[in-house]
Amino acid sequence: MRQRRRCRRERLLAKGPLIRRTCAAARWLCIGLSSQACSLVNAFDACDEQPSERRVNERGDLTEFVAGPGAAAGLDTGRLLVSWAAQSEDEATSEVRYGMYSPTGEKVSICSGSAVEKTFNAEGAYAMLPSASVADLDHFGDHAAAALAWTERLTTDTNERRSRVLFLDAAGCGVGSPGSFSPFSPEFENVGNVSIGWSARAHTLLAIGNSTSHVVMAHVTQLDWGPTTELGGSELVYRTAFAIGPQGDALVAWSHAPSLSRATANRVSFGAALLDEQLEKRKTFEVTTPIEYEYGSSVVPPHVGVAAGKDRFAITVDGATQDHGAPTAYVLEVDGDGHTLAPARKLELGDRNCCATPLYLADGSLFVSWLSAEAQGSVGLLVGPDGRERFTSVGCKEGPFVLGSRNPDFIGQPSPLLAGDTLHVLHTATTPTDPLSTAVLDWFMPAAQLWPVAP
Repeated sequence: MRQRRRCRRERLLAKGPLIRRTCAAARWLCIGLSSQACSLVNAFDACDEQPSERRVNERGDLTEFVAGPGAAAGLDTGRLLVSWAAQSEDEATSEVRYGMYSPTGEKVSICSGSAVEKTFNAEGAYAMLPSASVADLDHFGDHAAAALAWTERLTTDTNERRSRVLFLDAAGCGVGSPGSFSPFSPEFENVGNVSIGWSARAHTLLAIGNSTSHVVMAHVTQLDWGPTTELGGSELVYRTAFAIGPQGDALVAWSHAPSLSRATANRVSFGAALLDEQLEKRKTFEVTTPIEYEYGSSVVPPHVGVAAGKDRFAITVDGATQDHGAPTAYVLEVDGDGHTLAPARKLELGDRNCCATPLYLADGSLFVSWLSAEAQGSVGLLVGPDGRERFTSVGCKEGPFVLGSRNPDFIGQPSPLLAGDTLHVLHTATTPTDPLSTAVLDWFMPAAQLWPVAP
C-alpha cells in the first residue's frame, strides 16, 4: 500500500499526459507483478526532488536583506556573485556587501584574501539598493569580469543621492582607478536607484537609474561614466527595473506619479521604454494594470520587476487597487512592441502580496517570486508558455508554493536568477543561524526538476 500511496493523484497532477500515463502504468505493475515495478514508481515520483537553501551572509552583525532584482549574477567562470544590503536596526547606518560561490557551491575568499564577504561602499557612506552583473571589459591591462552597483545617500538626513558602479575581476578584486564611479554623465550626478546589466551584443554595461523626476540610462563601455540618455520624465519616479533579451533588445519599466495631483492622492502609474539591439530608445508606453494606488501608508514605494524571454517581456508591479488598500501584485506579458499579450495575472497567496520579480526559464516558462504575508515570506509560481499555471515538484500541485525559510515581515524583494542549469532565488528570511535572525538566503535547485518531465 505504501508504494501505491506514493503515486497518489494529488502528487501527479502535472499537465503533461506522459507523466500521468507512465505513473498509471507503473502503479498497476506495482500492484500486480513485482517490486521491480514499484521501483519504477518511486524513481518517477514527481515530488521527491526538493530544493536546497544556504545562508549567504557571513557576519550577521546587521539586519541583512535582498534589496531588489538583480541581486546576483552567474559569471562566465561558473562562480556566483551575490550582493545584499545591511542596515542597523534604527536604519541610521546602511552598507552594501558581496560574496562569491564557486561552481561546486563553496564560499570563495574575496580577492584571494581570507574574507568570504566584503563591504563595497565607501567607509561611512549610507549605501543601499545593491545589484550585480556579469561584465567583459578591458581597461589598461585590467579585465572586468563582473560589476556591482548601488546608491549612496550623501548624508542620512537628506534625500540627495548618487549612483556608484564598481568593476570586479574574476577573483572579486576591484578593477580600475580610483575604484567606484558614477555611471552617469555629470549633469545626472544625483541619479540613484541604479541597476545594471551586461549586453554581449552591444558590448556594454547598461546602467538604469532615476532621480525624483527622470528615468535615465547610460552605456558604460570603459571604466568610467558613459553617455547618458533620458528615457522618461514624471512628477515623481519611484523605482525602475529592466531586462535585456537574448537578441539584445531590452525593456525598462518604472513606477511613477505622472502629476502632482496624482502624487498627493497616492495614485501610481507604470511606464516602460523599449530599447533596440544597440540599447537605444525605440519607444515608450504606459503599462496598464489594475493597480491604481500606493498601498498602506505609502512608506514603501511601488515595486517593479522585468524579465526578458525569447519573444516577449514580463513586467511585475505592486500597489493597491483602492486607496489605502492591501498590497497587491500582478504580472503581465508584452510582446516586442509593448502590446499586452493577455490580461494581467494577479499574484496571490492570501490577501497581502508584494515585491514580485519575474524570470523566464530556458523552456519559455515564466517563474515569478514575491512576498506573501499569509505564507510569511517568499513564494513562487510557475506559468507555462501556454499561460497555464504549472504543476511543480516543490508545491506538488499547480499554483503558488513556498520558497524556503520564512519571515513574517515584508523585507526586501526576492531576486530570482538562472545560473547555468540552476534556478536560484535570493531572498530574506529568519534563520536561527544568524545572530540577528534576519538573513540573506539562497534557495536553489536544478531548473529542470522544478517542472517534472518523464525520464
